[in-house]
Amino acid sequence: MTILETASGRVRGTTGDDGVAVFKGIPYGAAARFAPPRPVAAWTRVRDAVEFGPQAPQVPGFLEQAFGLADWPMSEDCLSLNVWTPAAGRPGAGLPVLVWIHGGAFTNGTGAVPWYDGTAFARRGCVLVTINYRLGALGFTHLADLDGERFAGSGNLGLLDQVAALQWIHDSIVSFGGDPSQVTIFGESAGGASVASLLTCPAATGLFSGAIAESPAFLQLRTRDEATVAAEKYLAALDARPAELVDVPLDRLLAAQQSAFAGPELFTAFAPTADGTVLPAPVIDRLAAGAGADVPFVLGTNRDELYLFTALDGRAASLDDDGLAVVAERHARGDAAALIATYTAVRPGRRGGRRSGRPRRAHVAVPLRLGHTDVRRPARRVPRPGDPVRVPRAARAERRGVPRRRRRAGGHRRRHPRRLGSLRHHGRSGLAAVRPRAAADDALRRHQRGRARPRRRTASYLGPMTSVTS
Repeated sequence: MTILETASGRVRGTTGDDGVAVFKGIPYGAAARFAPPRPVAAWTRVRDAVEFGPQAPQVPGFLEQAFGLADWPMSEDCLSLNVWTPAAGRPGAGLPVLVWIHGGAFTNGTGAVPWYDGTAFARRGCVLVTINYRLGALGFTHLADLDGERFAGSGNLGLLDQVAALQWIHDSIVSFGGDPSQVTIFGESAGGASVASLLTCPAATGLFSGAIAESPAFLQLRTRDEATVAAEKYLAALDARPAELVDVPLDRLLAAQQSAFAGPELFTAFAPTADGTVLPAPVIDRLAAGAGADVPFVLGTNRDELYLFTALDGRAASLDDDGLAVVAERHARGDAAALIATYTAVRPGRRGGRRSGRPRRAHVAVPLRLGHTDVRRPARRVPRPGDPVRVPRAARAERRGVPRRRRRAGGHRRRHPRRLGSLRHHGRSGLAAVRPRAAADDALRRHQRGRARPRRRTASYLGPMTSVTS
């Protein structure tokens, strides 16, 4: 057992034979319902940090069910983090710190998912931190325009939780052997969108020095008006006024999330909001204007992002040309024909045969239907003129190393067991059948050590399909 002093009190973790110390379920904050987080009350005795903390209240998604986390304890008192370190009790070690922000459409997930085990990073000389933050209605219901200042910031409480976690890390990570001036945040899907949001969040300024957004769901991010409409719809499902939400039973709050929003609507019902306070303006607009430009930023996507969502959806194959044009217009905003032509050129339809025979338009519609461009198109607005943009050598090698018949493996969420090196600890799953070259963590360490300091850059993980340009 290993005991360390933190800004909140002493914690006791475990140390394995490989020298990696693990501290689980350390509280970094506390919060009343629909209120911003506040610093956690200090404790005087040694606190055991040997079990993960409860996950944020949620209706478990498929990943949580696959890992047996559907029955994992849930609590509104969920603000905790986990640390893996090879240098516990060595304040002068000065190791780079990586903070993983989990995905899950802002409605699901936990930092305790086995895929997020940080042992591999710690063995490579990094301190790895995973966090929990509030989700769904409890984390992202924008009530400020419905009931005034009482609910200021309520549309971004989950994001403020992330800021609180970063503040705790800044104050305490030295005891774990980390360097608070070398903190890189990284996340996937909703976690990637969180990373982009934190780059534009004034409260997070100075709390991290690098950012990596993997498959970020940019178009989940909402305007103030969109968030207000979603809040009104949620309140209608509860038949409640904003002031009454603090007393509504938790199970009713969760049930209303599912009943108020059907299908894809749930993906945009709860997400960070440009409320003018926590987020001064839409995230993409702020990034394009140079917000966070002093922070090295890597943005990546996979070749087949949306196959996770469309693999069992037969609607795309039955879509006629007129229907495809309607879908494309939703994303192209006035240039649907050019978008269809581009996708048709770079992703040609298969030409019959036993293994395939779907019309060409289906291969265009599958990535468009539920928003492949939600991930890719906003990325084109992030770089500024003159910024270097290229596909990293590791990414190109990664694609070359996958047999053609298996290249569709690079779907949404499929890559992070490889990124985090957790396959060796928890085995393969149906979502992790391919193990191409993993070089992102080594590149990150080289950057954090000061051997490479790139300007703002976006990186495409889509092989030859496209390259991001400013």
